[in-house]
Amino acid sequence: MSEAVMFSDKLVLPLLATLGASLTILFIQLNTRRVKETKQKIYTASYIMHQCYKILFSELSIIKATIVPHIKAIERILEGDEKLLTTMFLANEFDILKVPSPKITNLPDDYLLVVGL
Repeated sequence: MSEAVMFSDKLVLPLLATLGASLTILFIQLNTRRVKETKQKIYTASYIMHQCYKILFSELSIIKATIVPHIKAIERILEGDEKLLTTMFLANEFDILKVPSPKITNLPDDYLLVVGL
């Protein structure tokens, strides 16, 4: 008799409604968590790509503005351009390798890396 009371129509309908609502809430929470984690991964990947682009752009700018002109100047000196050699000696251009790097203390570590590159 107690089994008949436990599974009566008055109990089954609220039980199924509660079970359905609970499963729906669990599904929504799982889906929301999955979407949130996916967005975080996409944001992280895009942030890393953006930082890599900025570092690459900085390196290419430094190469274009300083290294390539110095290489061309050395090539001209090796080809016999004495005027350029004299100008470099007068400008004390060769001491640049002996000068210590500047101390930058008011920038965050992220920016110090970009400045260093």
